[in-house]
Amino acid sequence: TSLLVNLGLFLSDKDPDFIIVNSCSVTKNAILKARRLINLLKKNNPKAKIALIGCWPRIYKIDDLDVDLISNSKEYKDIIDDLKNIWPNFFSKNIKEKKYISYFNPIEDRSRYFIKVQDGCQQFCSYCIIPFARGSLNSRPSKEIIKEIVRAVANGFEEIILSGIHLGLYGQDFLKQKENLYQLLLKILEIKGLGRIRLSSIEITEISDEIIDLISKNDKMCRHLHIPLQSGNDKILHLMNRPYNKKYFFDRIKKIRKKIPDIS
Repeated sequence: TSLLVNLGLFLSDKDPDFIIVNSCSVTKNAILKARRLINLLKKNNPKAKIALIGCWPRIYKIDDLDVDLISNSKEYKDIIDDLKNIWPNFFSKNIKEKKYISYFNPIEDRSRYFIKVQDGCQQFCSYCIIPFARGSLNSRPSKEIIKEIVRAVANGFEEIILSGIHLGLYGQDFLKQKENLYQLLLKILEIKGLGRIRLSSIEITEISDEIIDLISKNDKMCRHLHIPLQSGNDKILHLMNRPYNKKYFFDRIKKIRKKIPDIS
């Protein structure tokens, strides 16, 4: 969104010129929802051009969808180039000669700001398509993340939610820069005017003692963790290629509750 805004476009509440549907392919239901959404959008906005991006076209070949663009690119700038190719006249009228600035999603009337700090996964659980759809680990530079959060705070967002495909592995893909999620949190906590920080879904194996300690001591850290547990059966967890067993999971939960009794 921020890249399009930088080109002189703006979010429209009605009668949009074009619509971008960012799809998911984690489940068949997600694909069905995207298909239904596109059909509804075409019905309600017959003049708008529609582009489909995201995981669905990256994993599956789509031949039966009536849209103007299907892009399987992972790079937003490449997707914008594809949009320019299918609608050159529109972009030539609206485009501004302006360098890309830091990402910022200009969403109004909300108090929570979601920022994606990391993409990709290398776990290859036996049931999951995400590593194939999203690729290997890819963390955003901390300087870029800080700039975006500073802008979000300046625009009145009271709660910053860090998200990622494999949030707990933030920074592991950096070759020279040694940084992890805990160190990123320390930098974010230094931002003036910051309200709260919340972590989105994070694996039990990646909630370090440092992170537990930080949540327990810093009032700006939301006392809340979303920790996925796919099964309570060790045999099934092994077949799923999950990196823990039942005992490890519950032992860590007990440790978290002991350190932070009022955590959700």
